[in-house]
Amino acid sequence: MYNRVSTGSTGECEHERLKVLKTWDSLQRLWRAHTKQIGDIDKVHDLMDDIAEQQELANEISGAISSPMGFGMDIDEDELLAELEDMEQEDIDAQILDIPESSIKSSIGTDS
Repeated sequence: MYNRVSTGSTGECEHERLKVLKTWDSLQRLWRAHTKQIGDIDKVHDLMDDIAEQQELANEISGAISSPMGFGMDIDEDELLAELEDMEQEDIDAQILDIPESSIKSSIGTDS
């Protein structure tokens, strides 16, 4: 008497049970197809890592593009001028070293 549950006819219960089993079977097939397409969990982790790297790169590019060039940077003009003078002197020194020795002697007036 206590074990009976009034759920309607036995045919309706059987019909509902078949619907549940068919749905479950469909879900299992769908899951297998997706698993086959995606692969194992390592591939999923690799894919997620690749996406994270690409997103980080996109954020860096976005940050570089959006920040104004030179704005807010402390530039010491005297230091830049000194660096330019050093570079010019190095260029002059390199040109002097490229002059053949015979040209130097002839311009001084000594013949050896």
